[in-house]
Order: sequence, then C-alpha cells, then structure tokens
Amino acid sequence: MEQVISRLGISPATARRDINKLDESGRLKKVRNGAEAISEQRPRWSPMNIHQGAKP
Repeated sequence: MEQVISRLGISPATARRDINKLDESGRLKKVRNGAEAISEQRPRWSPMNIHQGAKP
C-alpha cells in the first residue's frame, strides 16, 4: 500500500477506496496491506463467451 501511495502521490484513504473498487470489479485481488494482479486464465474472446447471452 505504501508503494501505491508514494508512487501515485495519493492519500491512504484514496488508495484504500480505489483498491476496494478495483477488487469489486475483478481487476485485482485485495490482500493485506495492498493488492495483487490477477492473471487471466481464459482468453477474453471465445465462442463460449459469445453464446452465453444467446437465447435458445
């Protein structure tokens, strides 16, 4: 967390709020005293992704 605060020049409250929002949106994983990048295991595009919203 300290690294985020110092690199971005933001307050601890802003860092916590932004990390919470990014965690909720699935863009990173919130961990004690900071966050971890999420490695994407599946491709962003696949036929399965396209057809999930289709009605039979």
